[in-house]
Amino acid sequence: MMLHFLKVFSLPALGIFLFSIIYLQSNLVLGKNNNDLIIAGRGVKDTAGYYYWKEFTDNIEKSLPSEFNIKTFMNAELGPEETILRNLRRNKVQISGISVSGLSLVIPELSLLRLPYLFDNEREISFILESDVKDFVSSLMRKKGLVMLDWMYGGWVNFYSTFRLTEPNDLIGKRIRVSVDDISIKLIKILGADFTQIPFTDIIPALQSGLIDGGEQSTQLYISGGIYDAASYYTISKHAYVFAVIVANMKWFEKLNNMQKDVFFNSLMNKDKYKRLVLAENKGLLESLSEDKLIIHELNSNEIELFKNKSLPLTKKIIKNSSAEERKLYDLIKIKKDLYKKLSKQEKNFKAHE
Repeated sequence: MMLHFLKVFSLPALGIFLFSIIYLQSNLVLGKNNNDLIIAGRGVKDTAGYYYWKEFTDNIEKSLPSEFNIKTFMNAELGPEETILRNLRRNKVQISGISVSGLSLVIPELSLLRLPYLFDNEREISFILESDVKDFVSSLMRKKGLVMLDWMYGGWVNFYSTFRLTEPNDLIGKRIRVSVDDISIKLIKILGADFTQIPFTDIIPALQSGLIDGGEQSTQLYISGGIYDAASYYTISKHAYVFAVIVANMKWFEKLNNMQKDVFFNSLMNKDKYKRLVLAENKGLLESLSEDKLIIHELNSNEIELFKNKSLPLTKKIIKNSSAEERKLYDLIKIKKDLYKKLSKQEKNFKAHE
């Protein structure tokens, strides 16, 4: 049958035929109607991410009934994040949640948000990112044809490994899987380890075969992805924080009237509510595993200082070689960090005298 098919079609004709099939399939999935609204979220059913996107789409449908033909893709049906971002910029996808690491491929300034130990706690993160820092990030996105709807907080990044990890020297000579952003690579190198970049789906086989000895990941993905089965050591280092940004295609968004725009902003789940869901989920995931399945070590203050001191030269070098826009973003964050520290001290003193 296949031989007959090849005989009927010449090679050029076959190429055109196959291209047409792929093109039609892509358009059938992404849609071409003016009222199509393609939302590329990410979240396994019954997880915080799933509830976030469900609430968002439910609110839109309730507020704007029949105005959009909403198609939501939650399980990477549209490909990896890089593909989704490319389609978002081409207006084949209208709204998506893209990680800061993913966005830094087109907005390099955002990679600074992955500087090691840039943030100290959750409350400080909210104070900094919900300030004029957000306005500046939004302006960077608009230059790339994207509209920032909001931040999406995902929790701390920690280390998983097949060995006990309590100090930087434990990483010397180990091979660690890192994400796509340049800062993650440089951090692992300065800590003394080798790095490798492999797809998330290849992590477990790589651990089992000894290709890698560990990696960095949020708690949610470490547990839900089953990584703990192959890497039972989980070191809570909190050396970085997982951010995503809910973004819309600017060309599409600017065609909406003001009422519609307000609906999209107001339909997002309350950030505090989402963070509570994430924290509760992460705590539940860790507690669901017996001690023989998972060995958790939370770095104490002295151990954290070892990691901070080891990574500090990297931060200084990156800031020294940063562009004007990168330096502006870093300076804004630094100003807010100093202000947060000052206000926290005042609050502490006030409570002590009550």
